[in-house]
Amino acid sequence: PVIEPVIEPVIEPVSAPVIEPISAPVIEPIPDAIAIPVVAPVQFSASADETGEIFATGPSAHSGPANITITPRFEFHSAPAEGSPVVHALFDIDPTGAPLVAGTDGPVAHVILALDLSASMNDPRKYPVLTRAIENMLSDLRRTADGEVLISLVVFAYGAEILLRAQPASLLDARHVLELIDHSPLRFSRYTDIVGALTRSGRLAYDSHRAMPRVPVRIYVLTDGRPQDVEGARKQMALIRKIPVDVHGLAFGDDADLETLQELIAGARGGTVKHVRSDTLSSAFERIAQVAHRIVAKRALLDIELKGGVVGGASYRFRPGRHAYGKHAFANGQLFHTDLGTLESGRRYSLLFQFRLPPTEYDETEIGRVTLRIPGEGGPVTFERLLCVARHSGTARPEPDPAVVEARHVVEALGTGDPQAQLQALRARHRLYVEERRDPYIIELIDRAIEEMETHGSLDSMSNGERAALRSHTQSVVGTGA
Repeated sequence: PVIEPVIEPVIEPVSAPVIEPISAPVIEPIPDAIAIPVVAPVQFSASADETGEIFATGPSAHSGPANITITPRFEFHSAPAEGSPVVHALFDIDPTGAPLVAGTDGPVAHVILALDLSASMNDPRKYPVLTRAIENMLSDLRRTADGEVLISLVVFAYGAEILLRAQPASLLDARHVLELIDHSPLRFSRYTDIVGALTRSGRLAYDSHRAMPRVPVRIYVLTDGRPQDVEGARKQMALIRKIPVDVHGLAFGDDADLETLQELIAGARGGTVKHVRSDTLSSAFERIAQVAHRIVAKRALLDIELKGGVVGGASYRFRPGRHAYGKHAFANGQLFHTDLGTLESGRRYSLLFQFRLPPTEYDETEIGRVTLRIPGEGGPVTFERLLCVARHSGTARPEPDPAVVEARHVVEALGTGDPQAQLQALRARHRLYVEERRDPYIIELIDRAIEEMETHGSLDSMSNGERAALRSHTQSVVGTGA
């Protein structure tokens, strides 16, 4: 099929914050910033897997994703031919290859940090931990062997301000950055102006995308409490969703409003919301630095077009960051579309879909076509795969694929109060997290949660922070991805 070029939407400049800004001196960016070179149009290399079932089309050159494999796994390898059986499929998307932007071509990524400096951060278990994490991250990013990373810094409390605007990390003195934060008049004031934080972060992201279309942009919002004016934050997120940038949330500490962050961010590009503690915050910032050097695609547009007679149902993102797209994610039951955001080399992206099949006299049903497009100035690269499932006579079903069953148990518990579904999800997560070498604290927490559910049928005896950690997509042991 002919792939139409991707048209980038135009958004109006983001608006000013709702609250009155406090009087504060203007803080200029660090001087002597290097000039950002002109970046040549993006070029990608096409590839195919060994079977030839997954293939790519598009311009070729030295940089871009070397390969993206799309691997579907059906819960049952065959479905009954009679009636209209429902089948579930887990799609694993695995990018590998060189970074999207070569280090010699200019910045490889732009990281925008939006940090909560409200009064609740004035705690020896929070503010000093945050400043150390920033210092360590900047130290990692000063090593430019893997390419230059730009840093922008927004702080918010009673108001919001930009302290750094697209500064090369290699030129940043960590002590000077921490002085900027320490001397901010917003520090430890009593308000959590997430609207102002998103307003300024969105403006930085928009300007960056316009100036450097190839460079991936990622926004990280860290907060330790309940943000004010959630409705205003929704409006700002609606604007940010119109530009190709990733947004991630870090809910810091036991009092962080994880649910509000998930409501704002989950389902967007990137869209992960992690619960971080004093002992894991530094690892989370280390991870931010790692990802900046491993991005192989700025956008990944996933489309599923179903054949006539096949109807799409409930759809979920399983990893990274669990999210329910809903029962009506397929337009007219036929078309599914989402922007996965940036793709990181070596990281697996998984989605779970439900399909209802028509009755048939044949031993196979073609479900439809999966298309993953990587837009670029030189033209999109397209990876495609046809989906088919075997059919058999009778109503018996073969043994299920345990990986698909576990994914179902985890995602189908999203938003449900059913104790049995929650218990199944916890057991599935425990098996997965042990296998994937997740944070030992989280594994221990899941053990406790399973015991609570088996004994009392609820998690009421666990603290707010513990329940938040269980709801969150949590950080893996450093270096494992996930």
